[in-house]
Amino acid sequence: MRKSFLIIALLLLPSMLFSVYPEVARGAGFAKQSIFLSSDSPTEGDSVFIYVVLANDTEQPFAGLLKIYDEMGNIGTSSVALAPGKAETASISWQPTAGVHALNAVLETSDGKTTIESENATFTVAPKPVPAATPAVSGQSDSVAVGSSLPIQQSLANLSPSVARDVQPIFSAIDSGRTAATGALNTAVSWSKGQSAKLPAPTAIPTSAGGAAQSAESMLVNALMWLLLALRFCIANVGVFYPAFVLIFFFVIWKLWRRMRRPRYY
Repeated sequence: MRKSFLIIALLLLPSMLFSVYPEVARGAGFAKQSIFLSSDSPTEGDSVFIYVVLANDTEQPFAGLLKIYDEMGNIGTSSVALAPGKAETASISWQPTAGVHALNAVLETSDGKTTIESENATFTVAPKPVPAATPAVSGQSDSVAVGSSLPIQQSLANLSPSVARDVQPIFSAIDSGRTAATGALNTAVSWSKGQSAKLPAPTAIPTSAGGAAQSAESMLVNALMWLLLALRFCIANVGVFYPAFVLIFFFVIWKLWRRMRRPRYY
């Protein structure tokens, strides 16, 4: 008798559970690769929509909540209602910052107490475009734009999204420093070009002491100008700066490691 009662209880348990939580009596959830953006190339500051494809594969209607998070917290919440056997696309507005963002979409019951399913996707948001440099004319400085580290972050995100999220603040800090340094170098280059234009071209054989001094000054100003140009190129060009930065970083680590291993004599 007890065995028969246990079998009947097990058979009735699903129907009892589904009557209390109808959202669980579903096959409602995310479609494959269901998260995408309204823009294929989102840019910082732009408003985009996060689209999530949901499907209800059962004969029961589904009602619940869709919540989307990124590393900063909750982006938004949308109510979801799916008819039996139907699929719909829910959307939530988003104004992202530049960088790599790992989005987490969570489908919950209507009361928000039970998580039904979650889905992850990683997107890269480009920084605001830098205005094109105006050709140098008299009284104006010629400047160059700073290359973005976004391609490097995207490649890193393809290998390991979690590592990309962890190092994103480091990239942001380094890029801010590169931007400030490039701005200062733009000013210095413009100044050196202006000084070079004021001085006569150096001559191979100066005819007087004054001419020799002017030639030496012109050579020094031109050397300084080319040094500043080379330094600005190395900092502004992302393909040059970051490999050099990595090499210098590991060289410093190696020197510190050798110094720590050096025996001490007392």
